[in-house]
Formats: sequence, structure tokens, C-alpha cells
Amino acid sequence: EYWRLVTSAFLHIGFGHFAFNIGLILILGLLIERIYGSWQYLIIYLTSAVTGNLLSLFWIRDSVGAGASGAVFGVMGVMVAYGIWYKNKIPNYQKRIFGYRILPFIILDLIIGIWIPQINVAAHVGGFISGLIAAVFITPQIYRSKDSHRSFQTKAIGILVGSATTCCFVIAILHSFTDTPDMVDARVEIVMDTIKSPDSVIRQYEIRTKRRYNRRDFETLELLYLEQLQNDPESTTWINKLKSFYSRALESDPSNKNWNENMLALYFRNVQGTTDEATELADYIATCKGIARKHGYHEPLYRNLEIFLQHALTLAPYENQPTKQNELEEFYYSAIEVDKTNPT
Repeated sequence: EYWRLVTSAFLHIGFGHFAFNIGLILILGLLIERIYGSWQYLIIYLTSAVTGNLLSLFWIRDSVGAGASGAVFGVMGVMVAYGIWYKNKIPNYQKRIFGYRILPFIILDLIIGIWIPQINVAAHVGGFISGLIAAVFITPQIYRSKDSHRSFQTKAIGILVGSATTCCFVIAILHSFTDTPDMVDARVEIVMDTIKSPDSVIRQYEIRTKRRYNRRDFETLELLYLEQLQNDPESTTWINKLKSFYSRALESDPSNKNWNENMLALYFRNVQGTTDEATELADYIATCKGIARKHGYHEPLYRNLEIFLQHALTLAPYENQPTKQNELEEFYYSAIEVDKTNPT
């Protein structure tokens, strides 16, 4: 998922993180943009962000990172190089913030990063080095002669870098809508391999799915539940958790084919034949009816309800079969009203 090298630079972990980086960008970024020009600043900013993320990727492999710090330190690297390279051209009042004067702040940040693990020192170092190198090859706009060919090249590179960044965001958005069960399963395997206690992961996803509907979070929680049930097939705890899960999941997405089929499979694999089957079956029927009343017709949901009602008829004692027969007939009448073309 290579686009994350770009998109992660536009995400932040908390408002404080965001405010701090935005403050530095507004102060330092605007200054460098006036000196180097908008197109060259765009190149410096984005290449520093990507370079910082690349170094972070190779330095700290098993962690999640986000933030514009790599780009911010790239700007600082430019400020150091600019202050040294053009020290004889910089006005005296500006020398206080360029060159070696800014190094103490950078060194202090690196020292703090050693003690605070949440600070991504690798991204800071990568961005800073990228800024130093960029300053060697890019001439400040205020000192450059009016060379239209050079100006065109700079704009072309800036447009190319900006377009690549836009493509990364488009790919990330499309990716969020095309997540496959295999990819979800791969994420769960990583979690299960790296986290010793799956209970903590399950609790985390239970909280997340109760706050709001996110399909990927629900799919991950389902896989975690199924993993636990596979390890302990006789556990009523995981059967009940899955039963409750499908009820909540179908409330949010009643047309989801996988969840409807998996709920049906859960019943016939783990509930059928038990002493409480009749009571459990009544609960499954009530769940499907409740969702149908609230959300209307959804073919996978109605298919489940039909199968459950048919099974209830076969389980019913002889004296109760007319009632179950009427209930099934009423279902078919209501189903025909909303889906007259369904041959079933």
C-alpha cells in the first residue's frame, strides 16, 4: 500500500499533534515559500514527507506513523542549508532564524524523541536530510535569474509531484471501498501474531463497532470471534457473541450477503440439535423480523427469515404446526408484495 508514504503525512494523531505541525508550517513554511517560490516549496515539502516516511519504514518496521513532521523537518533542513549557503546574501535581521541558529531546536527535538517513543525520530531525520539535499539543488526564487526555461521545468516537476500526491489520495479512497475479505483476514492474522492477548484486541473492536458503523471494523471483529469459536467450538460465549454481532451488523447493513449467510451457518452449525434450539430459533426469527420491520425488504435477510420459519415448522409439535404454517404463509404474502418477480 505504497500510497501511505504520501497520505500518512496528511494525517495526525490527535488535535495537539495537528495544531503543533500546522503552527510550524504557517510560520516556517510560509517563509520558505516566499524565498523559494510556491512550486519549489511544493517539491521540497512533499519529497521531505515521503523521504521521512521511507526512513521511518526501514528504521521502525512494526509501528504505525502519521503526521507532517517529516515535511516540517524538511523545511528546517532547507533553512539550515539556506543560511549556510547564502549567508553573505541574507539580511542581518534574518540570520537569527537561518543556518546554524536553528540547529539547537532540531537537536533538542531529537533528544526528546529518544525519551518519548511516540515521537518518530526516523521521520524527522529523513525529512531533515531531504531538505538539506533539496536546498543544494534548488536555487531560491529571489536569487534566480529570470530564466523561463528553468521556471517551466520547476513548474512541471511541481505539477508532477502534486499530481502523484493527488493520485495517492484517489487510490486510498478507492481502496477503502474495495477491501476484500482476504485483506481483512490478513490484518487479523497480523494482529493475532503480534498481540499476545486477543482479548484486548476483541475489546477494542467491540468498543469501536458500538460507537459507529465501519464495515472493515465489523468484518475484523467477526473474524476475531470466529477465530475464538474455532479454538473452542463448544463455547456458548462465542456463539452468543456472534449471534449478537450479526444482529447489530445486519441492523447497519441488512443487505450484506456474507453476514446473512454466516448467521444462518452459525445457527445450523452450533445451535441446531441443542436442547435450547426452539428458544434460540425464536430469537433468530425475532431478530430477522425486527430488522425487516425497521429497514424494509432486503433479499438476503428475507431468505434467512424464510429458512428459519420453515425450520420452525418442522420443529413444532403437531398441535402447534397450524400456527407455524400460518406464520410462514403470512411471510410469503408479505414477501410477494415487496418482490413480485422473485420465483421462490
